[in-house]
Amino acid sequence: MKVLVLTHHRLINNFNGAVTRIRSLAEQLAHQGAQVTVWSFISPRLSPLESQELVPRCSHYESQNQIQWLDGLSSRLGFPSYSLTSSLNTFLPLPRPLKETFDIVISESPFLWQIAKRVTGKVKVLSAHNHEAMYHDGFSPRAVALLKRNEQRAIKEADLVVCVSEEDKLIFEKLRPGKLIQSLPNGFHNTSTEHLNSRESTPKFKKAWGIAENHRIALYVASDSIHNQRGLQALAHLFVHPEIKHRWSLLVVGNVQLSESLPENIISCGVQNHLFPFFKESDVALNPVCSGSGSNVKLIECLGNGLAVLTTPFGVRGFNQNLKGLHIAPLELFRNRLMDQDKWSHPDSKELASYEWGQLGNRLFELLKSSLQTKGKMV
Repeated sequence: MKVLVLTHHRLINNFNGAVTRIRSLAEQLAHQGAQVTVWSFISPRLSPLESQELVPRCSHYESQNQIQWLDGLSSRLGFPSYSLTSSLNTFLPLPRPLKETFDIVISESPFLWQIAKRVTGKVKVLSAHNHEAMYHDGFSPRAVALLKRNEQRAIKEADLVVCVSEEDKLIFEKLRPGKLIQSLPNGFHNTSTEHLNSRESTPKFKKAWGIAENHRIALYVASDSIHNQRGLQALAHLFVHPEIKHRWSLLVVGNVQLSESLPENIISCGVQNHLFPFFKESDVALNPVCSGSGSNVKLIECLGNGLAVLTTPFGVRGFNQNLKGLHIAPLELFRNRLMDQDKWSHPDSKELASYEWGQLGNRLFELLKSSLQTKGKMV
């Protein structure tokens, strides 16, 4: 099976949920025996990296999308990024390697659907990480109109639509009546086996990050999206309360940041290549997200690596709410939970096995193979 994956994200050294999902599933398809090409149409502000093999049978390439210069114009006019680009991608010249024939062409988000349509492929797949109208809830309905129209077109024209959450699936089924939408949640890579010999003690860890010995540790892992920024702002307001400051420290891992200063008990750790020490030493992970779409990759990564999560009801979208180790409360009750709850139930590794990327990659491979066979019978 020859698979092409199209994305507007740079996959190398990039820290966000979309990149985690795209790269993890592409690599798992290769492990299943597919020949996978991942092509990133990156911002013209970036210089393309040399092509490289991510894993055997999975190669990654980059080229600039000059049409993305229009993102600056659309932003000044009050429109979300890609509003103009997603429609005008129909005029973007295809790199020579994309003029080959593929069995499967996957467009990661509807932004690149106008490119995917022009690549020769037997089955065209829309991999929808979000419902665009909901993800861009900070903009007016008029501002989101172009993105919404492009999304609706992609959903209707695709041979197969794969979304992240059951909530998005229900929305897409209304846009595409009579056709099945497949839901494939986000997953995790279990890093505990890679650190079996890690002997760093809790006191040493606390000392390294300037955490008071008597403090408990909460963890917030997030990329620099607007929704995560809002979440960090909510946590900043929470952790400034005297009783929280006396008892808790919050480690913020990732490139999420605020322009305003943070309380001294919130420690910005930046992007970390190895998250296991943070999973191991924290008491609980926090997911304060109350807007956006898709499903939270970091939530399942924390659970999958043995760390309990306190999340908003919105933050658990895309996952089974009855998973062990998952604690759900409105954001306004986070302070009470942190102060009153001494022990957090631990995740169950057997219960989470189906969320490992290897299992999800196998499910996607079977979906693609079945779609290819079905399309072949129709021709």
